Amino acid sequence: MQNKAVKFIEEHAEPMDNNDTGSSDPRIESLNAKVENLARDIETIKKTLHIRKTENITLRIILYTGLTVLLVGFIFFSRTVQQAQLENMDSTLASMQNRINLDMISFQRELLKEVALIKKMRVELDASKEKTPAEGE
Repeated sequence: MQNKAVKFIEEHAEPMDNNDTGSSDPRIESLNAKVENLARDIETIKKTLHIRKTENITLRIILYTGLTVLLVGFIFFSRTVQQAQLENMDSTLASMQNRINLDMISFQRELLKEVALIKKMRVELDASKEKTPAEGE
């Protein structure tokens, strides 16, 4: 649209005589000054936009780098925690196995004591039965 407007102005504008600067209309000089100011402002805006665009790209790179670092850190932390939990579980299982083994050994000793006591009582009971019928005869 702007290109059409520029072409229209160029086609319909009257050619200006640059050699005749002394007889220039002050309005034309004022308009020329305004156009020059606008051109400078547009160039300044273009430069500012370019700077902002590069800043935005830099900020995006920093943002994506930060997100990547956070993701990698989270994965590493998660893996480290999982390994620690597995090691803790292994040590807990080993501790429980040792405790069960000790309990089984203790139970076995108590059972052997009970069996020995029962055998001793049976031997004594058998001995007392043998003496009892002999005394009754």
